[in-house]
Amino acid sequence: MTDIHSSTSNVVSGRARKPLTLRKRIVFSLVSTCLLLTVLEMALAMAGVKPQYLSADPFVGFRPGPPLFVREGDLYQTNPSKRMFFNDQSFAACKKQNTYRIFCLGGSTTFGHPYHDSTSFVGWLRARLQDAEPDRDWEVINCGGISYASYRISRLMQELEEFQPDMFIFYEGHNEFLEERTYGSFKRRGVVTQAADLVVARTRVGTALASIMGRQPTERKPMLSPEVDTILDHSVGPEQYHRDPAWRHAVIVHFQRSLQRVCGLARDSGARLVIVKPASNVRDFTPFKSERGIVDPADPGRWSLLTNRARRAYEAGQFAEAATDYLAAASVDPHHAMTQWNAGNALALSGRMEESLPYFQRAIDEDVCPLRAVSEIQTAIETVAREQHVPLVDFPRIIADELEKTTGHRIPGDESFLDHVHPTIENNRRLGWALFDELVALDVVHSVPSNDEVIQRISVKVLRDLDGRKQALALVQVAQVLSWGGKNAEAMRPLERAEELFPGLSDVMFYKGRLLEKSGKSEEAFACYVDAVRRNPEDFFALARLGQMHWTQREYDQAEDCYRRAIRATPDAAPARFRADLHVGLGLTLTALDRREEAAVEFQMALRIVPGTNAAVLGLQSVQDKSSL
Repeated sequence: MTDIHSSTSNVVSGRARKPLTLRKRIVFSLVSTCLLLTVLEMALAMAGVKPQYLSADPFVGFRPGPPLFVREGDLYQTNPSKRMFFNDQSFAACKKQNTYRIFCLGGSTTFGHPYHDSTSFVGWLRARLQDAEPDRDWEVINCGGISYASYRISRLMQELEEFQPDMFIFYEGHNEFLEERTYGSFKRRGVVTQAADLVVARTRVGTALASIMGRQPTERKPMLSPEVDTILDHSVGPEQYHRDPAWRHAVIVHFQRSLQRVCGLARDSGARLVIVKPASNVRDFTPFKSERGIVDPADPGRWSLLTNRARRAYEAGQFAEAATDYLAAASVDPHHAMTQWNAGNALALSGRMEESLPYFQRAIDEDVCPLRAVSEIQTAIETVAREQHVPLVDFPRIIADELEKTTGHRIPGDESFLDHVHPTIENNRRLGWALFDELVALDVVHSVPSNDEVIQRISVKVLRDLDGRKQALALVQVAQVLSWGGKNAEAMRPLERAEELFPGLSDVMFYKGRLLEKSGKSEEAFACYVDAVRRNPEDFFALARLGQMHWTQREYDQAEDCYRRAIRATPDAAPARFRADLHVGLGLTLTALDRREEAAVEFQMALRIVPGTNAAVLGLQSVQDKSSL
């Protein structure tokens, strides 16, 4: 009996001591490591440690700047120093129990350009919520910043998450290529290095280890200014833009990382997030800048031959023939954005609307100055929303569905947008309505059916302060943006509509003059400036241009009169550079009139306004040198 038990015991213990296979040991080690890391991640989360990517942008840094909101008594108000880029908004410093607080983020579309907050989709959503549940305290705060891109929005969210948000609404994608950034470090890093950096940035364990080890980036990130500094602000139109596939790829990656960061920040603050897929004018807006691609060495002149022949057919109204040649030219050079647009336009005019869409889209994607969300941006939005399980409101589909009902096609143009990206007031309403429906689906608000009565009731409230003058001034802003983007010919159209809406505005004639002057039509521009001053004798912008044009023609007495009137009419709130330039202009005029002491006073005034103004320094030196002779 003892021997039997002993034998059995030895067999059992022998089985227990049988070594694990290598495969099982690897699996066991991986499972154990994953469990340990999971426990550590949870412990660090409970301790309040945040992943690195929630606190810093991986590609750029920002110089310190003022906050968007400052406390004034019982309210947080938009910082006065930020009101050039943001609407004036306010919300309670102490959030009430029945308050639902929504921060709406994005660029100028969210802002409500060319109007303001009330007619933006934010304003329509706010009005709809208040109409649906008036007993609830709805705080729908417009944080749309003019020209703001995703990396600036994600930084702004770090400030906003301190204000007890219930929801963020994110509309972005058109502004990603506006500011110059360098991505040298990103371009040089290999796939393995990028993956490792991503793990460190996304996990609390990796972030804690990096902090303990004192890990520093191998290269300083480029530092951006506190506020937007666009490439277009430093050039005449889009001349500084050139095709750069590597930079473009880095911008797309940066956008996707920023959007992932937005999702993480919303989740970390306990707020919900809704993403809006951005829409743009696809059919009626030409590319901002085109550049030729690789030319076929076997037939270098074929593209020019086809486009010239297509242009002649188009001008003769032979759209089918023009389409044939533009399609051939688009095939010869698929990277020339304007050729793609011309092909789409000729197809649309010849009745082949459905076939035109790929060419219109290719025109957006090949635009060397892409100020509309390109396909990769749209894809990144869809991907991140799906992976992060975030609701996505498809604004292009909303517009296309409405167009199909009214026109029979789904390609948006001037009937849907005021320019390249800013929707009409009615399409802003449709987006506000769609967001309301999304909030219903999320059980944030009770469902209230929309009908003509509801639309009319809310429209009266939203549009009550929007008269013809304000609409005309808004169209002047559209013209300004188009001219800023180098679209001087297109900018004339909103000015003509503005004149029809509210005849007699000096702003309309001034900007007509600027467009004509940029086109080399000085005499016509001069007449417009004169008309602007006739309409408003204190139009300091028009007076300044007249002063410059009189000075160029050596009509110094008239130039002096215009400059002095402009200086008297210009408010202190006007840009410092403009005010300094007025004194420089008057100083140069007085110099030409041989009134050197008076000229010196003007140059000194310019230097007090903007120290170091080069023209003022040179002018002052010139009159002092002459005085010493």
